[in-house]
Amino acid sequence: MRSAVADADYLESVIQTITTEKARQDELARSQEETRKAAVEHEKAMALLAAARVEELRAQATTLAKPDGPRYLPRVGSETSETLNPQHALGTRRSSPSTAKGRPP
Repeated sequence: MRSAVADADYLESVIQTITTEKARQDELARSQEETRKAAVEHEKAMALLAAARVEELRAQATTLAKPDGPRYLPRVGSETSETLNPQHALGTRRSSPSTAKGRPP
């Protein structure tokens, strides 16, 4: 009788261990699938950002290619009077009286 009870306890323990391990493996598989799906979504988002950047660059190129378009584009965040002055951008500023006489400004 004692042997049957010990065998039943042992089998119950084995079943519990197998059930716990199966649940752990299922959770791991679910987590890995979520990670894979997130990576796919991330790649899609990066592709969309890259496509948007390409379109932005095409629009800039089209603007610059127009004969009546601007000759340069100011750097983003640096819209000072110097960068917005086409003569400055082309390096053709007028000389001040002090530079005309050979003295530094």
